[in-house]
This record gives sequence, structure tokens and C-alpha cells, in this order.
Amino acid sequence: MRLSICIHLFSQVLHRLVAAVIVRTGFASTLYTSSELAAATSSAAGASDFVDRIVAVLGVCEGEPIDLQVSCDN
Repeated sequence: MRLSICIHLFSQVLHRLVAAVIVRTGFASTLYTSSELAAATSSAAGASDFVDRIVAVLGVCEGEPIDLQVSCDN
């Protein structure tokens, strides 16, 4: 099953959640720079890249890729 999300709808919430988990647990601590964790991504491309990277890491942890389509279409 393919999941589709519109990154505009929740990019700041997702960014805060991922950043908090990384800071609190150290999980995937080298995935983003400190500036990327400190500031919410302002562009659609930046938000898409942020999500793509964490999804790729989670897929590695699960042992298979996660089929997620990040869409910036409204």
C-alpha cells in the first residue's frame, strides 16, 4: 500500500516531532545538521527532503523500504 501525504499540511508539526525524538533519544542523530533541527523547513522542497531522509532511515530499521510519496500538490 502506498501512502501519500501533502507536506504542506503538517510539515512544521512533523519537523518538531522528529527533532524532539532525535534530541531526546539520539536516534538518527547524524541525519540532520543542528541548523536543520533548529529551524522548521520553509520551502516545500526542504520539507520533502526532511521527510524523505527520516522515512529512509525508518525503512532501514524495519528491514524494507517504506513506500511513501511526499506530495507538494494541493
